[in-house]
Amino acid sequence: MLVGWYCTLREPGGLNVPFVATTLKMLKEADIVVIQSSDMVEFPISKSNLEYFTEGFPPAETSTKPGEVVSLTETSQTLRLLCAFVDRKPPPTLDDIDIDDLFLLAKAAEKYVVYNAITICRLKLSEHFSREFLSKNPKEILGFAAEYHYTDVITALYPILMDTPLTEIAAILPSTSRYFAHWSLQSFRWTDALVTAIRLGNDHNCQWWGNYVLQILRRLDKPSCLTQPHLRSIFRENVPNWQHTCCFAESSRWEQNINQLVNKIPKFSISIPKERDQADVQI
Repeated sequence: MLVGWYCTLREPGGLNVPFVATTLKMLKEADIVVIQSSDMVEFPISKSNLEYFTEGFPPAETSTKPGEVVSLTETSQTLRLLCAFVDRKPPPTLDDIDIDDLFLLAKAAEKYVVYNAITICRLKLSEHFSREFLSKNPKEILGFAAEYHYTDVITALYPILMDTPLTEIAAILPSTSRYFAHWSLQSFRWTDALVTAIRLGNDHNCQWWGNYVLQILRRLDKPSCLTQPHLRSIFRENVPNWQHTCCFAESSRWEQNINQLVNKIPKFSISIPKERDQADVQI
């Protein structure tokens, strides 16, 4: 709600009459833009503050019609949080914010380039991104992380999406980007390790070994099967008959060799040069 600025003038007859400082009132109203959330809640906000604290909105001198409302796609909850960062006062700390609300706020902050919100959201997301949250909608989060360069989030998502075909990843990470190159290399390492792990089961000669190997191979069908606790579970749930001591010992060696193979796979990481050309802006 806009409040007019009043002063008191004394007319020659001695009467006090209220006088609205019309010019100042018009200036104040001209500086206000009303944004509307997807659930139809309106937020009056200073255009000067938008220009000062953000880059995602038109400049303050851009004219708008009186009463004009700008509709946004975010909910009132997200915009209420975002507006707290577009003001000339200390920004909120977000100490008690829910992780889902934090992610939506981060998306809005990046979309509208709200500097203070971007900084705090990045810090908070790095603290609170859990595997449980990432697993809710990993592809959407991967797209967001790649677009706005959350490299730590991309690396955290790899174990969750490591079995996803590269054709699907390419639809999220541009195939020309450095992120996709790193992701593809890591996928090759794990796929190669899976092929090698399968071949390691062919080194034992025993009439009982073939049936046991088939049970294991039915479970070793994707790269994530080589990770723990999946690999341990596969070998524990398919144990050779203890009377076949040679097969029992070979099974242990097979599992141990796979573990050694996996331990040699470099940890997934993304290193981005400080100076990047425009062609790599999305990486």
